[in-house]
Amino acid sequence: MALHGLATNAAKCGMLSAPSGRVATTWSLTPGDPVLLTFHWQEQDDPLVSPPARQRFGSWLIERSLAQELAGEVQITYASAGVACQVMAPLSEKAALSVRQAKAVA
Repeated sequence: MALHGLATNAAKCGMLSAPSGRVATTWSLTPGDPVLLTFHWQEQDDPLVSPPARQRFGSWLIERSLAQELAGEVQITYASAGVACQVMAPLSEKAALSVRQAKAVA
């Protein structure tokens, strides 16, 4: 749901609403106990980025609900370079192994 919300916002009024707009996503695993998953969404080449006047349901869902669901942290920033969303969540070793295996197949 969070990725859908980010993509919908980008298509309606963000980077993907402009012909030159792009979105870059990256993710990584940091070893430890627990393993830390970091996911980063970065919109690029947006002509005008500004924070919304009020927090809407989509951004609330992403920042609050997702953070609670993952027992992690979610931060959305509205920088001149573009909207960014960073998700950091602890993973059990079993979940981290599944993510590594999926990445190896891709």
